[in-house]
Amino acid sequence: MIPPPTSFQSRSLSVLGTLVHEYEERTTHLRPLEPLDLLRELMRERNLRQKDLLFAFKTESIASSVLNGRRELNKRHFVSL
Repeated sequence: MIPPPTSFQSRSLSVLGTLVHEYEERTTHLRPLEPLDLLRELMRERNLRQKDLLFAFKTESIASSVLNGRRELNKRHFVSL
């Protein structure tokens, strides 16, 4: 069984958490993405092509329509992805 943290350890952890939070607030600037933009970015990062997503879209024509913005992502797509 792990002993409970000492008072010093608890205070140190609290200070460390505050410092990490402040650092992230100053340095992390994520912009909100639309779902399609997020999907495209994830595809780019993972070197995926349209046909790699057929498990979610079922057909190439649906995948093409979604990726070209002619059709919206739906709940089934989100769950599959």
